[in-house]
Amino acid sequence: LWNNSVFFLKAIRGTADLGAFLRQNAVYAISRPIQSVKALKEGLKAALSEDAVLRNQEWMESNPHFQKLIDSGMRYNKTGADAAADQRAEAFMSDFINKIPAWTGIGPILRASARFHTHFLNNIRFNVANKMLNPRTLNKYKSQAEIDELYKQVADTVNVFTGEAKLESIGTPFRALGKITGGRIGGKGLSKQQQQLIENVAYNTMWAPRLWLSRIMIPFMIFKNPMVRKEVARDLGTFLSTGIGILSLANMKDDVKVNYRKGEI
Repeated sequence: LWNNSVFFLKAIRGTADLGAFLRQNAVYAISRPIQSVKALKEGLKAALSEDAVLRNQEWMESNPHFQKLIDSGMRYNKTGADAAADQRAEAFMSDFINKIPAWTGIGPILRASARFHTHFLNNIRFNVANKMLNPRTLNKYKSQAEIDELYKQVADTVNVFTGEAKLESIGTPFRALGKITGGRIGGKGLSKQQQQLIENVAYNTMWAPRLWLSRIMIPFMIFKNPMVRKEVARDLGTFLSTGIGILSLANMKDDVKVNYRKGEI
């Protein structure tokens, strides 16, 4: 009951919010505008109709890459009463969303908002992953083990770039510290109980812990996923250069002063 109540307050905050296009999808909105606009169209369709969600899912499943990407860890969030909390987008995890009657007015708006947010991000992840898995890239790798690893790295990359880093990644620094110190500090990382405690605290005290962790992890994707390093570098380079360019142009006006450290004008 407590978790559902906390999650419901988050859902209220995210109602009628189309900000995922420039929040979770900040990098790809700049570096991959075609894929982003296509995903936006599907997200808007999903907001207006549950049937559109089913048609979009059928379209994805018809693609030969889709199931392998899911098996490799690509996040595909769900909506509706049958979806468990951990299968939903973190802004819309509450069971209450699907229990509010239509006559209240807020129920349909909440559910439409959840469908847009969830399926827009599902689509941008799939669109970008599908683009990364082009024939030229796939032909570089001959063994099945290499191809499997490529899918895993692509899935991991699109997850992090769209705010869906796995919270179990929090334990990575502890494991690294354990290796450096021979197990004296950090040890083997976090136990399952410690991991669960961190996740519970994060979900109950933070607006979007997976998004927060993703922002920290994005720069490290260049080193973590070498098979898609060029794609990651291109996306980050395009995003940063565009942002710096816009701020620099704004700073050329005499009556405008840009604070580059805070990104404020």
